[in-house]
Amino acid sequence: MKSYFVKLPDRKNTNSIKWDFIRDPSNFKTLRTISSFHPEKPIIPMWVADMDFECPKEVIKALEERVRHGIYGYSMASDSYYDSILKWMKKRHGWLIDKEWITITPGVLPALKSAVRAFVKPGEKVLIQPPVYYPFFSAAECNNAELKLNPLRLDGDRYSFDIEKFERIVSSGDIKLFILCNPHNPVGRVWTKDELTRIGEICLKNNVIVLADEIHLDLVYSWSKFTPFASISKEFADISISCTAASKTFNLAGFYTSNIITSNPKLKAQFDRTLYASGANEINLFGLVATETAYRHGEKWLREVMGYIEENYLYIESFIETNIPKIKVFKPEGTYLVWLDFSRFGLSRTELSNLLINKAGLGLDEGIGFGKQCESFVRMNIATSRKTIEEAMNRLAELFVN
Repeated sequence: MKSYFVKLPDRKNTNSIKWDFIRDPSNFKTLRTISSFHPEKPIIPMWVADMDFECPKEVIKALEERVRHGIYGYSMASDSYYDSILKWMKKRHGWLIDKEWITITPGVLPALKSAVRAFVKPGEKVLIQPPVYYPFFSAAECNNAELKLNPLRLDGDRYSFDIEKFERIVSSGDIKLFILCNPHNPVGRVWTKDELTRIGEICLKNNVIVLADEIHLDLVYSWSKFTPFASISKEFADISISCTAASKTFNLAGFYTSNIITSNPKLKAQFDRTLYASGANEINLFGLVATETAYRHGEKWLREVMGYIEENYLYIESFIETNIPKIKVFKPEGTYLVWLDFSRFGLSRTELSNLLINKAGLGLDEGIGFGKQCESFVRMNIATSRKTIEEAMNRLAELFVN
């Protein structure tokens, strides 16, 4: 077993949002230091979506070499940087893109907010599909756009698009932008080509721009396959802005470097102008180095990491099915995030939160942030050591096994 799975670096007291802070149970939007909590057991943080594994050794080496240069002035992306992205997308996803389509941003979230600002006037409508990554809500609200919700449909143990409702909403004629999450955070669905085609045809027919958050595109399990929305057809590419990054794939989030892919020159020019106006068009020198190196040399690392994460999930699935079957586990097709439903216990949000944090010492992401109807749900980050996963499962069993 690789060393980065066995002995994980100590992340405490490193200003890590995941390890040094946690959401205040009384106010989801507020963070508190983990040290301010006094649970019965030390808190295991499994909420923020970054891994506990070291990034590829090649990335560390490349960064060390750049640091030794000693001068860290303003930088631009080189041709080799863009080339690494083109080759990665072609090899991994069969997606042929051009250098001219890429806009570098300091993260996907600034790109989401800039896109809403670029294409949606105040009072116009943005469509999202909860339960979904909570910044989707704020991306619309902070730009004075009106949110329209088309909740995912839960068919047994699997979420799907409510395509009939989706079509009714989009056909109303007042939706300007649809934010697609693929793979979907937090429920873990990787939308099939057929599913994407259906929603794409509806958006195309009604002149709706598709803003595709595809940041987890490389984190897909062996039982699924990812399809970039814009790769399906030229027509879909012409109405879409695709948000990608190496940050989730290779655990590089702190470098704030993302690659936004827009083939339609008019959409790209409008997006770029808005980005420039907001001042969010600057480039992180070390983000360039880390991203290019990861795309060129990180594929073996990614294969090993996803294999390990997949084994973590299968352990969780088996443990809960055997010991705590009242917890409903949604099998992820992508991401390293697992969506858990505790509704069968009949607990209020406050009661569930108190048990998990104060009794079990488990710092999970509360479902309420992903949608108003998700108070009995939590999101668990499983990109950590098996030892941590086992301890977390044992703590759950102590709480919920009668």
